[in-house]
Amino acid sequence: MATPLPDKTKPRPEKGQILLVIHDFVARGSDELTLTRGDRVELVERDDDFGDGWYLGKHLTNGATGLFPE
Repeated sequence: MATPLPDKTKPRPEKGQILLVIHDFVARGSDELTLTRGDRVELVERDDDFGDGWYLGKHLTNGATGLFPE
């Protein structure tokens, strides 16, 4: 009998959760957040409707709101 492969899907964060940034990201547009490793972002909205890998969040240090990659 074959052993099932472990589930490698990432758990999806829920709206309102605080996320810790693990990779720097430089905004390319005015609707995006620039993030530095170690920053904390409150998840405002997931990409459930679009499925494009972007979230809407609020930067907890400077209060800016914008898009950032999953």
